[in-house]
Amino acid sequence: MDFLKKVQDSLDKFSKTSTEVAKEGLDKLSEKAGELSKLGKTKIDILRLQKKLDSLFEELGKKAYPLIAEKKFDEMEAKLSDVLSQIDKLKEELAQKELEIELSRQEEEKTSIDSSRIKELRKDLESGGGAIEQVIVYDYSPVIGKKLKNVDLPKEVLVGTILREETVVIPDGSYTFQIGDKVTLLGKKEDVDKTIPLITGTPPVVEAEPEEEAKEPEE
Repeated sequence: MDFLKKVQDSLDKFSKTSTEVAKEGLDKLSEKAGELSKLGKTKIDILRLQKKLDSLFEELGKKAYPLIAEKKFDEMEAKLSDVLSQIDKLKEELAQKELEIELSRQEEEKTSIDSSRIKELRKDLESGGGAIEQVIVYDYSPVIGKKLKNVDLPKEVLVGTILREETVVIPDGSYTFQIGDKVTLLGKKEDVDKTIPLITGTPPVVEAEPEEEAKEPEE
């Protein structure tokens, strides 16, 4: 089996993996830190809401008990409606926060599974001398404005998914590169290494300005 066939088989085996690689991007760690911070805030909000609910239920009991004891049932709706309304509102807020926690938990599980798939794909490629990398099209890249089919890529490299802002693209030959595109490369390691500067470009050399010669003090 030739190398590209092995790469293609790996892609078929992990159909979603390269897309997830693109979505994760090079800034995955910073995004993860932000998610954890948001999750912690949501948990604090839940505790705050639960404390408010406890206080309202206590208030409800204090107001309702004497009315029940004195059998003033006709006054209950008028005297308890405000507290009951506040309780219902807090319950809705609490349910929304708990939903956010649940969605975060599901996303955490999904990320864990996807990370495992990515590792397996990388391991599968590396076992045959391959590699998977994600690179960015910088403003000095030679591929800006070019179609994929017009870029002279090494023989044993494949362009996988491309992340443009928040959109994942499966490119064909007519795809035109733009600044900021995050491009996933798969293939033989040496060919992937050769492709990286073709996509990213080489940073321009900034020449230092010549220092002014110190003037001799006038006599």
